[in-house]
Amino acid sequence: MTLNNIYNSQYIAEIATILSLINMFILFVLWTVKTLCYPKVIVLKKGDTRHINEFIDLYTDTIDPDYRIPSDLITIYLDQSVGQSRNLVDMIYVCTYKNTVCGYLKIVYSNDYKILFIPYMGIDRYEQKARNKAVTLMLNKLTKVIEKRFIDCNSVVFEIEKPKHLDTKNIVSQKIARIRHFTKLSKKLDRFLYKIDIDYIQPSMPTETEDEHPEEKCLLMYIPLKTSTKMNHLNKKEVMQVISFLYKKVYQFQKELASHDVDIYCKYIDKLINKYEKNLHQKVNLIEFIK
Repeated sequence: MTLNNIYNSQYIAEIATILSLINMFILFVLWTVKTLCYPKVIVLKKGDTRHINEFIDLYTDTIDPDYRIPSDLITIYLDQSVGQSRNLVDMIYVCTYKNTVCGYLKIVYSNDYKILFIPYMGIDRYEQKARNKAVTLMLNKLTKVIEKRFIDCNSVVFEIEKPKHLDTKNIVSQKIARIRHFTKLSKKLDRFLYKIDIDYIQPSMPTETEDEHPEEKCLLMYIPLKTSTKMNHLNKKEVMQVISFLYKKVYQFQKELASHDVDIYCKYIDKLINKYEKNLHQKVNLIEFIK
């Protein structure tokens, strides 16, 4: 090999190294831009202090105090072993934009009842990018989780607070937005969205004092997953399963986590369940919202 050939080989090797470094730099820049400038959905995990604090701030800003449990109680579920004693999977998904939480979605799934409950969903209304993208991203994530992880899930349920005469314009818009969000979910799942036609009572929050049980009348929304055929009714047993899951597995369990003094609250929950058991017809109508 001549001296010129040696120099040429070294020159080519140096050029190749430089090009490789430039390519790595470009990939790093693209990854950084994607990470910081595009919304993404992650699972909130115990120990992720910064995102937990940002979630708590957004949670308290977007959920009416009458409808939310204390933040220290809601974040206790980040320790997955908490729900395992009741065969529950409790998760909080957050949407981040520029590495800051701009939306969240909380789910509770019961392995016993095969029902998934969505108690909370919130968006940073001051962040335009979040309003445009976060809802779609979180619902896409939830759809994949249902289809891949909770394949035995029979239905998705959630509560919608009924409009009140004294509601502010902002509160009314939030309630309408919640219905709109879950209409999108039913479309993504290619299933019908219904209101279970009962006088549904959202129990008092488990952290309320036992001598005042403030209750809320809500719409109990229902997405059946095992059929794409339009339904007109549920039988009483199916409705009671939904109510028992919500009252016992969600509200009563939260009370047990919040306080050791649960006897009065348990009796209160049992009283509500017995009222439905006594008054419901054998067939309960379903009112279709949209497919």
